[in-house]
Amino acid sequence: MEEEKTGEYVRIVSGKYKDCIGKIVYEYQHFKGFYLVKIMRAPKKTIYDWSPSQEIVVTKNNLRRLSPEELVFIEENKN
Repeated sequence: MEEEKTGEYVRIVSGKYKDCIGKIVYEYQHFKGFYLVKIMRAPKKTIYDWSPSQEIVVTKNNLRRLSPEELVFIEENKN
């Protein structure tokens, strides 16, 4: 049995949202390796093209777990 990934913070490593940090909100059961990710931080976006509630579907190949240091930084800088 695989460990539950919901709630895990990840960095998107390719595609339109490359370098964005997100949180996995759902793991699709019928499409293995696909996740619904809520974008939490988008470093290259301006306020004009950024929607903080945006959620996207990505594959596990486009995700990388955040290091413990990055997680501490995110937790300290939550709004």
